[in-house]
Amino acid sequence: MYLNILDEITLRFHGKQTDIIDYMKRDYGLFQVEKNEVENVDINVQFVEETSNENESVHIREPIAYDSEGVFFHPSGSWSVMRVDFDAIGNGTCNVTCDVNFNRYLMGKIIENIIHFYLLDSGKALCHSSAFRYNNKVVVCPAWRNVGKTNLLLSLLEDGAEYIADDLSVIQEDGSVYSIPKRLNLLHYNFKEYPHLLEETSQEFQGLWDFVERARSGEFGLSDDEIQVLTSQARMRISPFDAFNQEPTREAMPIDAFCLLRKVNSDACPITRSPLDGKELVHRMYATMEFEMSYFLLGYRAHKAQMGGINQYIENAKARHLEIYQGATDSTENIQTIYVPSQDKSNEVKREIEAAIR
Repeated sequence: MYLNILDEITLRFHGKQTDIIDYMKRDYGLFQVEKNEVENVDINVQFVEETSNENESVHIREPIAYDSEGVFFHPSGSWSVMRVDFDAIGNGTCNVTCDVNFNRYLMGKIIENIIHFYLLDSGKALCHSSAFRYNNKVVVCPAWRNVGKTNLLLSLLEDGAEYIADDLSVIQEDGSVYSIPKRLNLLHYNFKEYPHLLEETSQEFQGLWDFVERARSGEFGLSDDEIQVLTSQARMRISPFDAFNQEPTREAMPIDAFCLLRKVNSDACPITRSPLDGKELVHRMYATMEFEMSYFLLGYRAHKAQMGGINQYIENAKARHLEIYQGATDSTENIQTIYVPSQDKSNEVKREIEAAIR
């Protein structure tokens, strides 16, 4: 499988058979191209059969370990191996090998992090945010985890908004945004608030959902810890285009407003909104994205320590990353913070979005 991301980066996935390719295709299939359309490959991912163990390697910190061949990633509770050629990132083709049974979610996150570094040369950077067109205004909502950006997005989509991004958008230095047309990653509370979306899931998942709801009501006498673990399993990815009958947007769209979503600690606090300085937004967006790349960056630091090599492109990436965010915010006059007390206040937050872009 070949992917062409925004006509900037080409990825190749090949090797032994694995369901990881199907997983990536479901998230990134809209970027899929034929082999004859590809001239150069930037990220070359080969699926292999490679595992390690405690006797052959040294565990540093989840999910990083190293052996005689170098640093590698391995999922929690597993010794499946994923290796990244850190020295090649930004300097040619980055070769990646991945065990066929590697955790799909972790593998996808690491590949997205590598994509981010390759995008920087073209004046683009990933941003941990939702994004949408609503009332003819393009809005990007950067946010930390568990603030409620997906619930807000669902509320807006229900109201006719156009989907751009749920978890990751591509911010361009000129103040525009590109869509990353991945599936919506919905958790228990998202389905709780929008139960009709269960119709987009399999019968098996609907059965799990029903069991979780019965457990949460006390039917099976499970402990709070057991219910929490069970609830965490009630998550599913669905296509926003199928669920809301939309077509993906492929062109860059000028950003009309940034609305930073910030969590406040008390549910009793009202939802409020205030202007935000662009420089503060830049540093908050960067810090959040850096956190989202923490596994990858930990792997790179371990690689430097164990192999003694430094990739100057990665070392210089922070400055370029900040420049791109700064250029985007400088091009956008409407920058605000919306303070959110709870993930289930999406309709109230939507009203603040409407007021912010009016």
